[in-house]
Amino acid sequence: MRKNGLAILIAMSMLLPLLGCGQPGEGRTAEEWLSLAYSGLAAKDEYGFSGSFSMRTADGVAYRPQTFEGKIAEHNQLTLQSEHGNQPHFNPVQVLDMLRQEHAEVKLAKAARRDKQITLIIKQKEKVSTARWSGRLRAELAEVENEKLPGGAASQREEIADEMNRAKQQLEQMLDGMQASSYYEVVIDRASLLPVTMEENTDFRYTYKGRAVSESRHTSVRLQSFDET
Repeated sequence: MRKNGLAILIAMSMLLPLLGCGQPGEGRTAEEWLSLAYSGLAAKDEYGFSGSFSMRTADGVAYRPQTFEGKIAEHNQLTLQSEHGNQPHFNPVQVLDMLRQEHAEVKLAKAARRDKQITLIIKQKEKVSTARWSGRLRAELAEVENEKLPGGAASQREEIADEMNRAKQQLEQMLDGMQASSYYEVVIDRASLLPVTMEENTDFRYTYKGRAVSESRHTSVRLQSFDET
């Protein structure tokens, strides 16, 4: 009986180290994973990313996806370019920081212990998402206005100004009462604790000219070329 007890103790002493050798970060909460992914990316001096975004209406009309790519250098210098020359608005570390501070819910997608990556499903607070997109759409219209107004004859400038005023009025009508619901999927490498891909999905609901309208926008981003610091 004593020998059997000793054998069990020896077996347990051999198994315990093995049981502790799961995937890196095993047992962390979804919030901890999100904070670690943000901290890891914020600490990187340089990295690149590429992605695409697309729009779809409730009627099933889909607009052609637009691709973009960017690079972070010296932590905060952001260069972005798209295939159409316009400036997309996406900074991965800023998005992670926003989600870390302003999420309504964050959870882990089911994954096997042997998987090298984990996936976070993050729902943003609707109030935050609506305010963010309202500001972003106003900023995008302001960029268009700045591009159109310089140069040209006085009559042409007046025509452009009238056109922009109509566009502003239409945008404000759309934003009045608009609701935006956003959720994200962030895939994180277990070993490096760095985000690998980020997916943003936003549904818009608003009233325009007395008609209820709904649209959705999808952004997909892949991160790469991390420095070794």
